[in-house]
Amino acid sequence: MPPGQTAVAGAVCGSGYGQRSEGRVNSRNEATDWVVGAGKWRNPDQDLPHDFEVHRDAHYAALCKPLDPTAFIDQLREEMRDELAALDTGVPKLAWLEIADRGKNGAIKLTDLDAAPEPRNLRRLKNEVRTRWGTVPLIDMLKEAVLRTGCLAGVTGTAGCGDLAPEVLAERLLLAIYAYGTNTGIRAIAGNAVLGHSEDDIRFVRRRYLTAGVARTIATETANATFAARAQTVWGAGSSAAASDSTHFGAFDQNIFTEWPSRYGGRGVLIYWHVERKSMAIHSQLISCTASEVAAMVECAMRHGTTMEVEGNYVDSHGQSEVGFGITRLLGFDLLPRIKRINKVRLYRPAAGESDAYPRLAPALSRPIRWDIIAEQYDQMIKYATAIRAGTASTEAEHQLSGSRVGHLAGTGLPGARRRRGPLVRLPAFTPQRPRPLFVPAA
Repeated sequence: MPPGQTAVAGAVCGSGYGQRSEGRVNSRNEATDWVVGAGKWRNPDQDLPHDFEVHRDAHYAALCKPLDPTAFIDQLREEMRDELAALDTGVPKLAWLEIADRGKNGAIKLTDLDAAPEPRNLRRLKNEVRTRWGTVPLIDMLKEAVLRTGCLAGVTGTAGCGDLAPEVLAERLLLAIYAYGTNTGIRAIAGNAVLGHSEDDIRFVRRRYLTAGVARTIATETANATFAARAQTVWGAGSSAAASDSTHFGAFDQNIFTEWPSRYGGRGVLIYWHVERKSMAIHSQLISCTASEVAAMVECAMRHGTTMEVEGNYVDSHGQSEVGFGITRLLGFDLLPRIKRINKVRLYRPAAGESDAYPRLAPALSRPIRWDIIAEQYDQMIKYATAIRAGTASTEAEHQLSGSRVGHLAGTGLPGARRRRGPLVRLPAFTPQRPRPLFVPAA
């Protein structure tokens, strides 16, 4: 390259970068650039609803939150006092819970519960089902579900309506779903099929008809039909809680989501499942191995699409964070995690000047919550929750950008609010009136 050409090229690149970036100064007065059109490094202001100031009342009403931060804080403070008092009163009655000063080992100690005995009639019920119906093939269960729900009636091709007969399309869709759902593969299914559908026929239907949107619609309609068909005398009232976890699937390197994380010991992707208490899957999504499980959990609770109202979500340690506790509270459902280092958890006091309150919890108690910081950043946190609820920003983007948003929007105030909101909204999981599974120690 001739002398001087490098400098010219560098000046041109610098000029182009300057045209495609937006400058800002963070809380530490360090110059930083937001990249236009980027994902992680874009300007976070672009994700916020643009009509928030005009329709503030409507956005607050949609989240069922008061306009006055004082009312919101008063409600949280009273809830915190009630939960701490209930825990302080119930500790002597809980043989599996001990709160004492043990130095570096933490103040909270849990004892594993004994395994519950198997119900007497469970084995009889299994034997009776096996005697009456035998071993039912999965393809028969799939066919019966399709016939009862009619979930394939609205399936259309990606390029418009095709000329396949409805019964032929339904059969090939069933074979494609069965091949992928059981990991048997289309080639093996086509080789054993007795209906005369070739491998090419099934693959064509898979490419043209079985899109991600169609698969999601089929799963949603199946879940809704299951909820409607349940008899309360047998299954009890409808559940309002779901459990979420991920499963690692191997994938080729050509998949842009494929990663090689040390946690799983091989390349692949994650499927994040959401299952309600009666073992019905309400949502699943493909995420990368390093994606935020907190964001995936929130995405399900907000956009699962079924008739179920999710009021609580059980997750493992990877599905919880302090940001997650705060945002789920604003969105109107409870984050119920399995906390790995529960012995290190510190409980915060609801107000200053109450050092003598809750004596049985003293080894686990820390300083009071700084309510003034929460009040200062209340409106901004509502904006973030509104962006997720309205879909102007993906939950994954909100979670990834949370650190940079803090400095950009609130200086050093919002980090304190986030740190102090975590223990506050985590508190209801420690109450003795709630079910034991909310307080299970980690391995």
